[in-house]
Amino acid sequence: MVPAAFVALILLSSAASVGYAEVPEPGEDVLETVEMDQHWQMFAPEPVRTTHWFAAPGVLENGSERDVLHDAPVSLDRPPSVDATYPTARWRKYLSNVESGANEDHRSYLANYLCAEWNRTHATGVENVTVYQLYERTDPYNGTVLADGRFELIEYDCSGPFVQNE
Repeated sequence: MVPAAFVALILLSSAASVGYAEVPEPGEDVLETVEMDQHWQMFAPEPVRTTHWFAAPGVLENGSERDVLHDAPVSLDRPPSVDATYPTARWRKYLSNVESGANEDHRSYLANYLCAEWNRTHATGVENVTVYQLYERTDPYNGTVLADGRFELIEYDCSGPFVQNE
């Protein structure tokens, strides 16, 4: 009996998330308590419209610039495949977490890591790095670009001691 009640609540919650039904308040309380409430915002009724990617231009000791996150020429343009810019799903999740305002203090750790990793693996060291989160907002139905831009997460001096931004 209890499993059937949960299945019914989950189905009702799924229907409610796309506007086809309402879950009574006692049912909402139960679903939230057991963390089984359903959300389908990724798909409906309003699909995700903003794509995010990251770039980390670094100035090298010889004065040239290189994206030290991707070991590539610096480009702030949307790549053909945004998913391919992340080495793994964990990197994608980590970068999206670092971008969050609640994790602002972790940006120093990211920049320090990028400096150290670049300098460990390349003959020409990096002097400073700026990490950007870039975005493009599109109409999900016709692909028209509605807005685009960039947000500077951190500018970091690689030559000094580790500095935790406040």
